[in-house]
Amino acid sequence: MGQVMSSPLNFKGSANGVHSVNLSHLSNGVYFITIQTDSDKLVTKKIVINK
Repeated sequence: MGQVMSSPLNFKGSANGVHSVNLSHLSNGVYFITIQTDSDKLVTKKIVINK
């Protein structure tokens, strides 16, 4: 539907660069997550939720 589901999260300062985001509250569907790296590169990934 083109809606923003969450505002930006700031994970700076992580020791290993691995982060978890709880998506259990989202309904079934296709979602896209966009991540901005420390070098300002944008990476977009598709997530499919089917409970």
